[in-house]
Formats: sequence, structure tokens, C-alpha cells
Amino acid sequence: MVERILELIKERGITALKMTADLGLSNSAVTDWKKGKAKPSVDAVVKIADYFGVTVDYLLGRVGDPNVELIPADPEKVKAHEQWMEQQREENRKAIDGLLKTATPDKEQPMTKRESLMAEANKRVSAMNESQLRMALDILRVIEEQSPQ
Repeated sequence: MVERILELIKERGITALKMTADLGLSNSAVTDWKKGKAKPSVDAVVKIADYFGVTVDYLLGRVGDPNVELIPADPEKVKAHEQWMEQQREENRKAIDGLLKTATPDKEQPMTKRESLMAEANKRVSAMNESQLRMALDILRVIEEQSPQ
């Protein structure tokens, strides 16, 4: 963020001292930010964004265009996405359960290390996101391929 502020100061042909004076910030504010002694307050960031006519998102490095703001997510779309993710998790749980059932030998025998690991993986499935589930399925496939028939 400090780099963006310094770029804006340079682009506008002003000094850091002028900016801080115009905004009512301490004379050493920019120096302290550069040295890592302090960080700009939220109030200072808003003032600086307004001063230079850019968005706070631009100063924070969240967008590359100084005139573009991030738009908050639509709550209905977020809810629909969360429902879709839960449906995907349930489908992945069923797929892993199916793999576990076909990969688990007779239940009367003591659990092998492989079976123990697979049981632990099944317990953790509910907390996994989609990419983690894909990785878990790949691992289970490798375990299945390596296990004696």
C-alpha cells in the first residue's frame, strides 16, 4: 500500500510533506510507513484515496485500476453457491464412502494401517473443500492401486 501511495505522490508531482499537511496527517507519517514503524489508519487510507481520486481497493492493492472498486457479493448468489458446495461435498462423501467400502477387507480382521488411514480420511471429509476432496480421491485411488488384491 505504501508503494502505491508513493507512486501517486510522484505521479502528481507533490511531496509527501505536502500530502500529509493537506490531509492533516503527521509530517513523519509517510516516513514511518516506509520504515515499517507504523501503518496508515483506516481513516488515513480513506483520506488518501479521496485526495488522489482513487479507490481504497486500489491503495490496498486489491485492484490494479485506480478507478475500480470491488463489488460486494450478492447475498443470494453467495447462498446459492454455499448450497451448491454442500451438495458437492455430499456427493464427494458418497464417492469416498463407496471407495472405502470396496477397498476395506473383511471387517473381522484388525484394521491395517491403510484401513486406519482411510477411516481417518472419511472422518475429515465433511470439512474439506472441493480441491481437497479431489486430492483425497486421488490419494484413495493410489492406495487402492497399491493394495494387494
